[in-house]
Amino acid sequence: KDSEDMHHTGWYNHETNTMFVYTHNRNLIDILRTIAHELRHRKQGSQGRIHGHSPPGSPNERDADAEAGYLMKLYAKEHPEIIE
Repeated sequence: KDSEDMHHTGWYNHETNTMFVYTHNRNLIDILRTIAHELRHRKQGSQGRIHGHSPPGSPNERDADAEAGYLMKLYAKEHPEIIE
């Protein structure tokens, strides 16, 4: 989805099981990292760990950031061209 007024690069809504990822003017690696981050939130929801909004620095956000970073490192190892 393209939108000029986005304030987040993505989000996951546990109640509706929907994900939004902002792609306009973003590198592929950044888009993939956002997808991985939001999918981690989906997993957190299936584990009963989501209770409302997770502010930056919260345990759920740190977990999603760490998992997304780890997955991007694995992906970049196999596809170094993604970093360019």
